[in-house]
Amino acid sequence: MRNLSNYFKTLAPKLEVGGCFTAHNVRNTDMEGTSEFIDYVKDLPDFKTTIDTSSSEGISISYKMAED
Repeated sequence: MRNLSNYFKTLAPKLEVGGCFTAHNVRNTDMEGTSEFIDYVKDLPDFKTTIDTSSSEGISISYKMAED
């Protein structure tokens, strides 16, 4: 997941307002970096992040609400 955080940080500025970033297996807290990634994206003021729990391991969906 550490790579996911880095990927998100690289991609986020390129997303247009209304775009979204998804990640799977985010409920698997045994994976290194999962909690840190979720904490990071949930604290971003320009994104709204939800966790879809209909998947057994969870899918995070981060919508870009505004520009930085």
